[in-house]
Amino acid sequence: MALLETYQQEAKLAEKTATEYKTAVVDAVFDDGVTLIFPDSSEPSKKHYKCNSSVGFSAGDRVHIAKENGTVIVEYKLNGAGGSDAISIEEIKEIMGMTSNV
Repeated sequence: MALLETYQQEAKLAEKTATEYKTAVVDAVFDDGVTLIFPDSSEPSKKHYKCNSSVGFSAGDRVHIAKENGTVIVEYKLNGAGGSDAISIEEIKEIMGMTSNV
């Protein structure tokens, strides 16, 4: 593997890697976003990814990520069912702006 020569090359590679996955684990939380650990990696991202501000993310949270307008955003937690951080289908629909006609 060739050495990355510039920050731009490294950022482009990180963005490509991020878009290959639908889940990740939050490494750390910052004012401007979160760093993520992607599947098949033990190292956290250097990039701070934007996240849903209505969800309180914490280090160690398993999260769903999506590509939106050319960037990756962290949408919601996927922590185990029944846990205190679990999120229901109804909450997901509300976050996503979806309504049910049932």
